[in-house]
Amino acid sequence: MKTSTRACAVLFGTVWGVFLGQSVLACPVTPLSVSQLGPKANAVARHDETIPCENGTADGYACNNIDLVSFTPLSDIGGGSGNDIWGWTDNLTGREYAIMGRTNGTSFIDVTNPDHPVYLGNLPTQTGNSTWRDIKTYNNHAFIVSEASGHGMQVFDLRQLRNVANPPATFSATTHYDGFGSAHNLVINPSTGFAYGVGTRNADDSCNGGLHMVNISNVSNPQFAGCYSADGYTHDAQCVVYTGPDTDYTGGSPREICFNYNEDTLTIVDVTDKSDPQLISRRGYTGRGYTHQGWINEDQTLLLLDDESDETSNGHNTRTYIWNIDDLDDPRMVMTYDAPTAAIDHNLYIRDGFAFQANYRSGLRILDLNNVDEGVVSENGFFDVFPNSDAAAFNGAWSVYPYFESDIVIVSGIEQGLFVLRPTALEAPFTLASTTANLDFCGNGSGSAPLEMVGRAGFENPVSFSVSGAPAGMSAQVTPQAVAPPATLTLSIEVDNVASGVYPLTVTGSDGVDDFSVSLNVSVSGDQPGSAAISTPFDGAQNMSVFQPFYWLAGSGAFRYDVEVATDPALANPVAVASDVEATTFTPIGGLQTDTTYYWRVRARNACGSVDSPVVSFTTASESCEVFNAEDVPFNIDDSSTPTIISTLVTDIDGLVTDVNVLDLEGLHTYVQDLQFRLEGPVNTGHEDQAGSSRHPQRTTVTLMDRICGANDNFDLNFDDAATTAVPCPPTGGGTHTPKAPLAEFNGVNGVGDWRLYVSDNFPSDGGRLNTWGLELCTVPNVIGPDADTDGIDNSVDNCTTVSNPDQRDSDGDGFGNICDTDLNNDGVTNFLDLGLLRQVFFTNDVHADFDGDGVVNFLDLGILRQRFFSAPGPSGLAN
Repeated sequence: MKTSTRACAVLFGTVWGVFLGQSVLACPVTPLSVSQLGPKANAVARHDETIPCENGTADGYACNNIDLVSFTPLSDIGGGSGNDIWGWTDNLTGREYAIMGRTNGTSFIDVTNPDHPVYLGNLPTQTGNSTWRDIKTYNNHAFIVSEASGHGMQVFDLRQLRNVANPPATFSATTHYDGFGSAHNLVINPSTGFAYGVGTRNADDSCNGGLHMVNISNVSNPQFAGCYSADGYTHDAQCVVYTGPDTDYTGGSPREICFNYNEDTLTIVDVTDKSDPQLISRRGYTGRGYTHQGWINEDQTLLLLDDESDETSNGHNTRTYIWNIDDLDDPRMVMTYDAPTAAIDHNLYIRDGFAFQANYRSGLRILDLNNVDEGVVSENGFFDVFPNSDAAAFNGAWSVYPYFESDIVIVSGIEQGLFVLRPTALEAPFTLASTTANLDFCGNGSGSAPLEMVGRAGFENPVSFSVSGAPAGMSAQVTPQAVAPPATLTLSIEVDNVASGVYPLTVTGSDGVDDFSVSLNVSVSGDQPGSAAISTPFDGAQNMSVFQPFYWLAGSGAFRYDVEVATDPALANPVAVASDVEATTFTPIGGLQTDTTYYWRVRARNACGSVDSPVVSFTTASESCEVFNAEDVPFNIDDSSTPTIISTLVTDIDGLVTDVNVLDLEGLHTYVQDLQFRLEGPVNTGHEDQAGSSRHPQRTTVTLMDRICGANDNFDLNFDDAATTAVPCPPTGGGTHTPKAPLAEFNGVNGVGDWRLYVSDNFPSDGGRLNTWGLELCTVPNVIGPDADTDGIDNSVDNCTTVSNPDQRDSDGDGFGNICDTDLNNDGVTNFLDLGLLRQVFFTNDVHADFDGDGVVNFLDLGILRQRFFSAPGPSGLAN
């Protein structure tokens, strides 16, 4: 007779009661399948027919004003994971092609018939695989870079795509540029025939991760043209022939200007003279997390910038920073636009007054910029390629290409593949915009939201309105129901016995020919929210980093959170606050003070009220300082060329930097004005995704001194941000002075690793020697991520995320801590077999069955096993 799992559960109480005196009843238990342990990803399949966006969806993808034309999964275009995307139109045949980067190569897809894309073939990676690959086109050729070591720049003649006999083919690079090794991104100015590798690493690091300029006017023979490295690492850029309104840079010969996104600033550089590029301006901005990418509009008056970590650091929704660049010497951030979702933004491009944004989990978002002069930016449409979540995490849409004449838009999905989409409202003669992203209700009631309708090109025909998406018990209508633009309308909502939840509504206007839709969310609550649970820093935590983010677990039914951090338990003296945070994390801008006790709480909110978490306290760590001296000096500076010498100093101080001072920088050189000194930090692991892995392992660089002091000889000085004097001329005497750029740029970088001093000699015939240099580094402990069980171990590395286990004991080495691993025979489930094994070692010191770590297997361990009966091991951040 078979014994069911249910019957075994009934029998379990009897077995438990006689555990020590009788044999154990063994029941046949089937280990849990993967699908039972967690959600299983749906398989993706090719899709080859246009599905219109209707009632807010297209084939299961949330959307608005964008149709799904076709989808091709990664498995059909070469495999791997997706990354960058670009397009090419054959000027001879008019055919349109998608060029999509992947971890292991580059795919070429004919999208001329967008309902039926044709995969033509793959260009394999030049060296190894990499998460990052970037593509641009020029003169019928594709130029491809990657962060794979030694990859260089592949050049591929796209005209080969005209005649591919038996697709898919395996292609070879037409030529290859090896002037750099890896590169994070590639920029091309088709008007000048120059390519710019950014985030590059080459043999001598002469471009320092900045602009590595390459003349590609002869596509078969790319030639190095120069560097711009004075502002260190460049993450992405856009380089154009300047035609904007700043008369300082118009008239005479055309000027070539690069708009650089340098991790923490917008840095504008004149690169007209490749041998002597000039900094125009360098600007930071409030709320900066990681300055990632941006684009300027067609008349070069406006710049949109996306920041890749402000959402996770500051807890707000997707934020786009909008700059006025009428004056290149003084670019000004004039407004921000916050999207209705929490997703991280990644890449954006502008065409014809619209910004096309690839915003990771929220997919393609199109912003209407036509009324930005009046301070109005509105969403024109969206297509969500990651329909299960809009959270701030690194999944979904990597990039977008909106420049085909056919007006299709292609999007690359990291886990998905190639989406071919068609916006349907870009040419609508009117637009709708909502200034309210959310309407909140507590139980039954009524509410309203204003809508603005604007006509284009004198359009004055009447428009009628409809609303879709309202659940049972909710009514919604627009008044007036028909009106000509411009007009202010009202969306009125009545709620009567609607279940708690968030309901997306779509308002559609139609003039009988064209439609335009806008979406907003209605949140209904039946009761006040549950309290948020403090995660990190937990109550009583010691030695926390001053850069520590704050994490909490969501309160049931909560839609937003307020955070307060103060130095007193009553929170009367707040040092950091945040309001309307939709994420469950917040990082104070500027960090905290060392060796200080802080108090913090989270207020969970919805329309029915708010609930405060308990106030908890934690203490930040003291600052620890240590001096390191370079051991590979002296270095000679050759007098027959213009060398850059690199001295490396290796440190073992594992913590986040709070202060850096350069010590004993001493050497010989005639005519010191020839020299530039730069300090480069270790690989920066501070820019991390939510799993803790570094997405952009770049190096922060600071210029210490740059070609000053004319004909004075030699150097002997120290650098400290706290110094009160600038570098004197001659720069000798051993004094301490302020550097050209602040050393505080290193704050928050991990101190361990190789620090590099670059000494660049910019004129031949004068030589010298670098004799000594050193560093004083002050650090605090590293930050930890969400810590659900408050044991001081980051969830991402905790081997049991639900029960406190600071010692991380894992006696059988399976990745699950003993406290979460009562599966003694490792068959995937805790059952009567494990109960029998526990009985055999009862009252011994068996380390495997001593779940609580008190040194003996006893009734406490029996109780732990009972709690986890019929459960799988875990959960663990390690055993994935």
